[in-house]
Amino acid sequence: NQYVDKMIVNSQYSLKRTISMGVNPEKLIVISGGVDCNNFKPIFSSKKFINKKLEIVTAARLVKFKGFEYSLKAVKEVVCNLNNQVVYTIVGDGPERANIERIIKKLGLINNVRLIGAVSFDNVSTHLKNKHIFLHLPINLRTNERGSEYIHTETMGRCLCEAAASGLPAIASNVGGVSEIVQDKITGFVVNELDYLDAANKILFLAKNRKAMAKMSDNARKFAETDLDFRKIFSSYEEIFR
Repeated sequence: NQYVDKMIVNSQYSLKRTISMGVNPEKLIVISGGVDCNNFKPIFSSKKFINKKLEIVTAARLVKFKGFEYSLKAVKEVVCNLNNQVVYTIVGDGPERANIERIIKKLGLINNVRLIGAVSFDNVSTHLKNKHIFLHLPINLRTNERGSEYIHTETMGRCLCEAAASGLPAIASNVGGVSEIVQDKITGFVVNELDYLDAANKILFLAKNRKAMAKMSDNARKFAETDLDFRKIFSSYEEIFR
């Protein structure tokens, strides 16, 4: 409050949380999004939506609050319903990798899940553009650090911005600022936290309704171009300094 004129937060959720910590609301500005729509872009091909094998992807750090346990459980349900015609690609690395590998083995998903590991930022887009659905089920993780307790969660989800720019309908859990990026029933589906069964049902709906998937893909890309692109973000920054 004393040393800054303005402070940028990335969502309405972050705004409320920051105000609750005692920061002067008049100093706070919400600027959401931030994705290069020239780099992250979809493959415009009808074959993408008629391909029998369903391609699901998540790109995120492998940390606990990202909720990979629930994403994998959702994928297990989908695999059982689609006679194994499912590939789930996880892009990223982190301290939860060993635990994720254990869950994959426990759920019998070794033949369905591809752990890509860490890739350079420039290569992330290549792992998104040829997929069908982006799956992201973060949780509210109560965390203790340096004598303080707080909720570690997805305050916005830049990976969701990248998914939208890539034309991927997103299935995501309703925590933090996720619902500000994923427009429920328009660019994807927002499900309750921990509800991997509902997430699986939403994936199955899109798998069996490829026209709906294509429509959401188109909606997601348009939303990214109009609301999430870096050009909009930079314009908002310029307004602050005028």
